[in-house]
Amino acid sequence: MTSLSHWCRNMGEDFFSLGIERVPVGETIQVDIPLKFAAAASGLAATYGWRLHINDTTEMEGIEFADVLIQMAAEIAQARGTNMRSLREILAPGTPWIEQPPLKSKKCVLYGRSRVTESLERHLMLLDFQPRIETDFDSLVFRADEIVIVATQTPRDLDLVACAVIARSSHVAIVGDEKRAQSIIRHLNRSEEKMAKEPVYLPAGVDIGARNADEMALSIVVEILLRGRMN
Repeated sequence: MTSLSHWCRNMGEDFFSLGIERVPVGETIQVDIPLKFAAAASGLAATYGWRLHINDTTEMEGIEFADVLIQMAAEIAQARGTNMRSLREILAPGTPWIEQPPLKSKKCVLYGRSRVTESLERHLMLLDFQPRIETDFDSLVFRADEIVIVATQTPRDLDLVACAVIARSSHVAIVGDEKRAQSIIRHLNRSEEKMAKEPVYLPAGVDIGARNADEMALSIVVEILLRGRMN
């Protein structure tokens, strides 16, 4: 598994030799982070299409890479005029969503191989999560301690989400647009009150105005990281 120190040592062209697509660089966002995170953060920012202006906060204690990603997402959201609200709240603003506690497990299953799930895998590895991309759907076992992110973009999505909800997976999300999320909500046949209490995120992510697969991955990861921080 790739560690954060590995990413930092291999910044530059090596970052893109891993198959990460270079996006034309646009605007600059400013972040206050320790220099030890600068290489990894700059590499990720380049995949989003942003430059980073880094203010060194090495002397500040307690800053983790999770805080760096949340700050980057917030800066992108501000530049795009969004407010980082959960996309599920935007889809169903009248639902009395119950804030979910922080996740205890870092096991994560990504269903379907795509640019988004591959980017999710990279982001999660940087955070010391244990992600795996699953493409064999014939003998699936859902566990309560796993994060489940569904991104097959096929009719399979409906059954995968339903099985994860029944198994009480700790975080269930689907990559897709509003129409797809609404279709799955109808398929689950759950009342609004019951849905509000469950860790189901349809669609996945927070609103940062994502425009490419890597920004979508960032928004989904940040939604996971923000669990329990909003109280």
